[in-house]
Amino acid sequence: MTRFQSVGRRTKSQAIGPAYWAATMATGILATDAMDQGIEWLSHLLLALAGAWYLIVAIAVVGIAIRSPRRLWELLVTPATAFGFLTFVTATSVLGAGVDALGWPDVPLALWLVGSTAWCLLTYRLAVTLTLASWEAIWSSVSGSWLLTVVETQALVVLGASLDAHDHSAVLAVACTSLWFCGLAFYGAIVLLILARILLRATRPEEVTPDYWICMGALAITSLAGIHLLQVPHPPALAAASFVVGLTLAAWVVGTAWIPWLVGMELWRLRHDASTRNYEVQRWSTIFPLGMYGAATFGLGADLRLPALEAIGHAVFWIGLGCWALVAVATARSLSGTLPWRR
Repeated sequence: MTRFQSVGRRTKSQAIGPAYWAATMATGILATDAMDQGIEWLSHLLLALAGAWYLIVAIAVVGIAIRSPRRLWELLVTPATAFGFLTFVTATSVLGAGVDALGWPDVPLALWLVGSTAWCLLTYRLAVTLTLASWEAIWSSVSGSWLLTVVETQALVVLGASLDAHDHSAVLAVACTSLWFCGLAFYGAIVLLILARILLRATRPEEVTPDYWICMGALAITSLAGIHLLQVPHPPALAAASFVVGLTLAAWVVGTAWIPWLVGMELWRLRHDASTRNYEVQRWSTIFPLGMYGAATFGLGADLRLPALEAIGHAVFWIGLGCWALVAVATARSLSGTLPWRR
């Protein structure tokens, strides 16, 4: 299908491509989780790994663009592959939030500007792509990866709100507030398509791809973004505070409600589809939601002064870290040309 992988489709290709920015997303959010847990050395290590991998993938994608610009364009205008490029925006924002925690304000601001520019270009390019595509092409490509639109938007809010806490910028406050509500609108529209595709026809085991975890992860990052937005001291954010509080809690509750279904579908797929035991780059789209859910739950527990939620966030962090280690080893073995798991 393509030499490098899209988050929205499975492939046996071993080449590094845009989908691998999901590894930066997963590693970066776990670095944030580790900092929340007070494990600074682990946070710094994960952040360094996320930054190194971010650059490796960026170099690989630039190389592909130079060697085959026509192919890159085809991927950008094809619904089944275009959503994979949105991982760049999220990876940039998550990395910026991690660097911001180190007290380096200039780098996170630069990354926010890069991410915002990429958000405008990629999101509107995607809107044009979907407008011009046939309904058959759209329907056949609907998957959890479409919710990367929500994730990239709310990731910009998390980073922008953190920057606003230092700079007190009215522009950032307006941008973050607008993006947060925009992300909610995206989720409402896209999740209806996903549910329709799941419910209106029989689902085959191979169609239950790991990126469906983004159904939960998109709400977890919405909740985390809402927590950060409530800390913005400017009128645009303060005026929306009453809405943000309720919707932030609602996003976490609905995100939590997704988890039993996701676990059940994973077990069902494991039973009926032997390929589940093989490595696939989409598995990073499971690790990131786990890490994000841990961060959102811990943050919500801290804000509401509920130790039980903080404990859940702590437990999910360690589960996510364990899964990260397994997938990281599998990725290394896959890229080295060996299969991580054998039938």
